[in-house]
Amino acid sequence: MAPPDVTDRDVRAAGTALLSGRLTAGHEVESFEREFADWHGARHAVTVNSAASALFAVLSCAGVRGEVLVPSFTWAATANAVVAAGAVPVWVDIDPDTLGMSPRAAAAAIGPRTEAVLCVHYAGHPCRVAELSGLCERHGLLLVEDSAEAAGARQGGRLTGTFGTGCFSFYPTKNMTTGEGGMVLTDDPGIASAVRTLRAHGMRPVPGSPYPWRKEAVVAGFNFRMPEPLAAVGRRQLERLTGMNERRRAVAALLDSALADFGDRLRPHGELPGFHHVYQMYVIRLADPSIRDGLVAGLRAAGVEASVHFDPPVHRHRFYRERFPAGPAELPVTDDLARRVVTLPMHARLTDRAALRIASSLGRALETGVTR
Repeated sequence: MAPPDVTDRDVRAAGTALLSGRLTAGHEVESFEREFADWHGARHAVTVNSAASALFAVLSCAGVRGEVLVPSFTWAATANAVVAAGAVPVWVDIDPDTLGMSPRAAAAAIGPRTEAVLCVHYAGHPCRVAELSGLCERHGLLLVEDSAEAAGARQGGRLTGTFGTGCFSFYPTKNMTTGEGGMVLTDDPGIASAVRTLRAHGMRPVPGSPYPWRKEAVVAGFNFRMPEPLAAVGRRQLERLTGMNERRRAVAALLDSALADFGDRLRPHGELPGFHHVYQMYVIRLADPSIRDGLVAGLRAAGVEASVHFDPPVHRHRFYRERFPAGPAELPVTDDLARRVVTLPMHARLTDRAALRIASSLGRALETGVTR
């Protein structure tokens, strides 16, 4: 559905790092962090082993233990990080156009125990993060951006992950990949330092010791480190990120045009004015939700790897509905869109011919009754 765009140069970079004799905490990691920060115009970037670890590390290191506003229309890792850090997720409905957190709903959800807002940039399109940033500034709240699906996306010319503390994923389906991996992006030196400590078992050099091997735990940490070969791949991927995103945008434009023939039966999750969509996923919403599951099954039977992101939304997962329940009518937009969305194949190596075949298969599924 979304194979990674890995080149021979990426493979050679990983091989060179493997043969270097330094497989962790070395030049490639340091360079990748510096280059990723520079690419975004940020002061600090810290590699970790996943975006989930990045989210957890930021919330934990920031000392967030109260309530965190979070959307339910996301992968479970977003909410998992909140709970793992010892905080309480408070569900916030999404904007029907960006499919990210609604600033109006977020404002209404702020209470005396609210400490942070964790927004998600869905499928490569930024949420209304500029508005959320202003909301957080007015209320003294930490803003954390789950930018796992949005490397290179922008609102008003500003890159996602730079409005608050950004958390990125380099999973194989993302806009750039290291296989597994993630990054924390921040202008706060305190957060950067704390995350570096947490990712390395909570260890720091013993103050005043002349011996570099003397270290002590200053926090109960973890091994969240990114290996050198993966960082080497990440550096080469970052060099091509703009080009890979532009190819995704070109594929999306082709699909948009082809799907226009289906009229009001479906609507692509397209780019809004003032935003820059990088199409980590290509998502459509159906006018008739009753045909959705049959349509996806029909496309798969025809060899098109369609899927759904995300149904059920997180507040309806067993763990969360039992421990952090939402009211029956609290998230109407989330619940409605979760029944309507379909994800079509999208990646930087998708050819025009393959994209048109996807559109044609979708049309046949709609017209021949496979959806029933």
